[in-house]
Amino acid sequence: MRRTLSAGDFVRCNFPFHPEIDEPGPSPHIVYVLATGTSNGYDLAVCGYTTSRMHFSDPLPAGVKIFDRTAAAALNQKPFTLDMRTVGFLPIQPEYFPGLPDPKVLATAGRSLKRELFELFKAAQARGLVTLVGPLRPR
Repeated sequence: MRRTLSAGDFVRCNFPFHPEIDEPGPSPHIVYVLATGTSNGYDLAVCGYTTSRMHFSDPLPAGVKIFDRTAAAALNQKPFTLDMRTVGFLPIQPEYFPGLPDPKVLATAGRSLKRELFELFKAAQARGLVTLVGPLRPR
């Protein structure tokens, strides 16, 4: 059964790490799909950046959530950090999402986690901390 990307999915993505480069990143990296839609005739995924870095200042910066061993295990992952201060506006194409048209969804956030992560993004955005990357980002 063919499945597209949906808000709440954790998937592999060639995430573009630099705002000045509108091309896929060099290798697959896990991202969180915050939202999907269309832009300029392209199917679009708005994705939050994840990292294995686990050390941040205390308190955590707005937009950052650490998934400890227990929280990560609930998503079938190792501990990781979601950093919604870097958000990609990416076309849903194989260059960005390897495995399309049938992307391998690694995990899907439940309703309450999706709400929490959207609020995390809004908090970072309200403080002007969000860097937008990708060819479909608002300019």
